[in-house]
Amino acid sequence: MDKTNLIFLVLTILVAGFLAYSQGALDWLSDTSTFSETGADLTLEAITTGSVDAGDVAIELKPTRIIGSNLEMDISVNTHSVDLSSFDLKQITTLEFGGKKFSPIEAPSLGGHHVSGKLVFDAGDDLNNFAVKINGIPKISVREFNWR
Repeated sequence: MDKTNLIFLVLTILVAGFLAYSQGALDWLSDTSTFSETGADLTLEAITTGSVDAGDVAIELKPTRIIGSNLEMDISVNTHSVDLSSFDLKQITTLEFGGKKFSPIEAPSLGGHHVSGKLVFDAGDDLNNFAVKINGIPKISVREFNWR
């Protein structure tokens, strides 16, 4: 192979590699499924309602990630005097935004006096302003957590 053919071959390989790389980079920039597959961490503040005083329950929620159409939240439930085992978070919790309401698709089981885990909602839409409501846990009949 002479010098001209070798240079042509090297240039062809470099150009092909560059085109393959740049096409992949452009696909990544325009591909909306990348967000869905990898998710995005949220920088929203945790909100706490209630306390650990007698007859009360402290509940803290913090939105942590959106993966695809799923909103994940950390939840921490603490009390010194209330039996939590009779409360089902999947039944008493709703995510509300844009006139829609969603029940969690995943929630920790409550029991004992200290529980933490993940609440997961399949919201299916872009969340800008939303609220989570938890009903019936003492002392606050409706706990509302708002992120705007």
